[in-house]
Amino acid sequence: EIRVPKIAVDLMIKIKPPKKPNKISLGKIRDFIVYLRNVLKINIELVTADQFQSAQMLQELEELGFNTAGLSVDRTADAYLSFTNLMYEERIEMYHYEPFKTELFGVVYYPAKRKVDHTSKGSKDVSDAVVGATYSAIKSEDKTDVTGNSLLELFIDANKGSEEDLYEEKVSTMLKGLEKMLRGGL
Repeated sequence: EIRVPKIAVDLMIKIKPPKKPNKISLGKIRDFIVYLRNVLKINIELVTADQFQSAQMLQELEELGFNTAGLSVDRTADAYLSFTNLMYEERIEMYHYEPFKTELFGVVYYPAKRKVDHTSKGSKDVSDAVVGATYSAIKSEDKTDVTGNSLLELFIDANKGSEEDLYEEKVSTMLKGLEKMLRGGL
């Protein structure tokens, strides 16, 4: 049996910005991420941010040993469409969080621009974060690494034999490797 991966959303949080002219402290966000990893021992595979102003925070996190990347879910609808597929296929698990639900159901897809955006009275910070995180998880190269073999190599190896019993054995081995990969290499 081949199973496709499920994604679990462990944490969603909405940060209320301070009153103007003050701004959200990226230093405090950085410290919170470090706290999650170092004190609470939460495994954080990747930290992404979508704004140019976040470059320094990402650089500082990288210096602290985090994997970081820039990610914008504003340029195309790919991340939101991917998230929609996860929901449709029931491959995502998350808890109820009203700010996320409100934002997600308040976004609008603009087919001509191939973009998702919020209405003039809405926001999408939490939904962008969750959609971006799930998109990064789906696109992660880690899921294709099974003890140094790529998924393509597993399929090629499974299809090399000409004898039926050898072929079936290779297919069985390939499927076990694929299942192991989809379970996170356990």
